Amino acid sequence: MVNEIYDQLKCPKTLEELHQRLGELGLKWNKAQVELFLSMDKSILKIGNTFSVGEISTKDTILEIIEKTIGEKPMIPIKKVLENIPIDTVASAEKILKVALNSGKYISPNGAVLKKVN
Repeated sequence: MVNEIYDQLKCPKTLEELHQRLGELGLKWNKAQVELFLSMDKSILKIGNTFSVGEISTKDTILEIIEKTIGEKPMIPIKKVLENIPIDTVASAEKILKVALNSGKYISPNGAVLKKVN
């Protein structure tokens, strides 16, 4: 049955979509059980409110950390983002700046801080 879960997650799905689809396939887990499985399996990625299998890119990791770090603040120092990068992700202040600027979501007035594009 685990292989069927992975097959379903080749295309990103919300918890509700996955629970419904697995029910149609005969898996009688409730939503809490599906959610627990998703949270325990390190090969399953959660991006926003969707789950999928695969490998998340460094770029996506950096953008997610920037978004979490900046939150509702008008701007943040790049060094704050660097402090929140997971230990298993290799990134420098220069790489963070480049990824942020290339995303089109952020600007940097001086190369040391990031600001959301309005």
